[in-house]
Amino acid sequence: MRAGEDAFEEGTIRVPLRGEEAVVAKEAVVTGEVVINKETVEREEQVSGTVRKQHVDVDKAYQEARSGFERNHATTAGTSGRTFEQAEPNYRAGFTAAHDERYANREFEDVEPELRRTHGTSGDNWEHLRQEVREGWNRARNR
Repeated sequence: MRAGEDAFEEGTIRVPLRGEEAVVAKEAVVTGEVVINKETVEREEQVSGTVRKQHVDVDKAYQEARSGFERNHATTAGTSGRTFEQAEPNYRAGFTAAHDERYANREFEDVEPELRRTHGTSGDNWEHLRQEVREGWNRARNR
């Protein structure tokens, strides 16, 4: 193709048009200053009112419930060949846990994994002891 031959070919030619437009912009600038001071102030107030706190002597409460555990063991778990003395630590563990503030307002099923870890048993051994621990928990919670 020679120079100028493409002048008569079909196609689109784009020619940019330029013009002037007013551009308005906003920019944040400092127009003033606010000064904030901090100071430490100590004061004493006297407050009166009633504070309630319940403290349970777990050892005393367990001793009162112990005969119930012995009867339960004689009628249920006692037939397994285990003595009450062997089972008593499990009843006591459940009873004590039910009075522990960490487990307040929680159900046995919610705390069972932690009791299982702290009681140091696993597998079938826990399933064997679980009923005694749960019995201790339920009696402490009056269920």
